Amino acid sequence: MNEVLHKVIRDDDGWDWDDLRSAFEENSSDELSLRHVLGILAEIPGENDELNWHWIVKLTDGRYAYIQGWCDYTGWDCQSGIDYEFATTALKAAKESPIQEEYSSRAIQAQLIAQLKGTQPYATYEENNRVILSYEEENSS
Repeated sequence: MNEVLHKVIRDDDGWDWDDLRSAFEENSSDELSLRHVLGILAEIPGENDELNWHWIVKLTDGRYAYIQGWCDYTGWDCQSGIDYEFATTALKAAKESPIQEEYSSRAIQAQLIAQLKGTQPYATYEENNRVILSYEEENSS
């Protein structure tokens, strides 16, 4: 198994925790809050009032979670929300994500899986078509 899947990304490893922190400040629950997150393993950034944020995180209890968040144009502290699914592995968490984002052409699931496998550093529009075609080829049989 790829070492990247086991590497927990911490705040000092270059990931931007600002949006995840803000999402949890406004939308945490007893079941899942920032204190439960050990590290970010994959992220697709969003935009206020436009695109959703998507994260694969490692939790302090050993589980993983796929988290999707959104906020309006004013930011996380006005209208925002998160949805999440727990999983036993990072790849299973990524498979809880949508294959494609509803309001854009971003290939969410393929990009998260590519990040976990270490073949894509982060999601960009330029890489979207190449990643989705590769993902479809791998999963067509």
